[in-house]
Amino acid sequence: MPAGRPSKIHLRVQAIDPDTKVAKELPITEAICNMVALGVWPGNAAGSYGITPQTLWNWRQRGADALAAAAEHLDGDDPAIDYTAIPETERPYAEFFDALSRAERKGLAWHELNVRKAAASGREQGGRLSLEFLSRRLRSEYSRQVNVEHGGKVDFKIEQETDERIDELVAKLESSGEAPAAG
Repeated sequence: MPAGRPSKIHLRVQAIDPDTKVAKELPITEAICNMVALGVWPGNAAGSYGITPQTLWNWRQRGADALAAAAEHLDGDDPAIDYTAIPETERPYAEFFDALSRAERKGLAWHELNVRKAAASGREQGGRLSLEFLSRRLRSEYSRQVNVEHGGKVDFKIEQETDERIDELVAKLESSGEAPAAG
């Protein structure tokens, strides 16, 4: 049976280092993780190298599944994942999933530290931007929870039933000769 086309997970791409502005060839997974570590949303980082959201999701799922299977065989004394225990076909996905998870945490940690640094220096603007970034990325941990409670009484009065009011208006129109004839 002929094999399908090779996965793009093995591609090498030209990536530009944002600090030095120097382009270098990297594995696509490393290039994506580098962008994510800077705070770029994983889907946007992958998309900038031509990887669709579905493909990214598939890579992450395969990696998570491979790591979960490998974790079942962990030695209690050494909880480190032995990547050699993962089938060779699944290893790139497991390594990518692990690297991407670490890159996401690194990007978020940068913003958390930036908030602290801004607060300590008395310069709020950078800290506010980082806090806004965090509140959008991790709503449950960083967004403001605003609960509005209403203790007053809401009182309203229905003067007439709607159907009765409509009937009155129709009768009024008919008596004035302005109502269209029923047909």
